[in-house]
Amino acid sequence: MVDLPSITDVLTGELSKRGRWIVANLATANYWTTKPQSAHYRGQHIFVLPLTREGTYPALASLAQPGQTDAHIRRVMSGFLSALCWAHRTGAIVEHC
Repeated sequence: MVDLPSITDVLTGELSKRGRWIVANLATANYWTTKPQSAHYRGQHIFVLPLTREGTYPALASLAQPGQTDAHIRRVMSGFLSALCWAHRTGAIVEHC
């Protein structure tokens, strides 16, 4: 059995910053991380967030910078998710963003 982190264990460091976060909650029955990870993709810093003990969805999250539109960040996150799924030969559904 996988030991899931609590939401307070996940939302630390950069993830605890206040700001305009764009979050894509995901439904995936396949491999997903059990620890927060991050990557830079097309100039955007994207966090890969695990399912938590409290039942939060696995997710992608990115902090919007001044001048960035939500639509731009969502497009970049969508491309990142597509590349991630392609690399792992799996799929994911964005439940809401």
